[in-house]
Amino acid sequence: MTEDFFAWNNSYIGGTEVALKWFHKNVLPEMKNLKNYRCISVPGKPTILENVLDNSKKNILWLHLTPNQVDDNGMNVLQMTDFKKTLHKVIAISNFQKEFNETVHKIFIIKRSLDFTTIFKPTR
Repeated sequence: MTEDFFAWNNSYIGGTEVALKWFHKNVLPEMKNLKNYRCISVPGKPTILENVLDNSKKNILWLHLTPNQVDDNGMNVLQMTDFKKTLHKVIAISNFQKEFNETVHKIFIIKRSLDFTTIFKPTR
């Protein structure tokens, strides 16, 4: 797998980046089925809008920010109907992120990266 899965912005170092680096090292190697999805993290590495709206792959969104932490441009994308249609799952770290998406059945709350394996079965 590559660093395109839940990529982080190397210009920052904070809780999101620490969690994503740990996930890449300890969980991602067991999650080979994620190659079937476009895995996006917010905050994360900037992504071209046309890429996230492309229907060739469903999106999995790792949402590490609360609604008031997302800038206006990012919030506009997250609230776009076309973007919401591409979502397979939303991974969040708390209940605050449920405000982003009215399709609550797609939102899974994880307390730590390891919980990700309860959402997707590891593949070998």
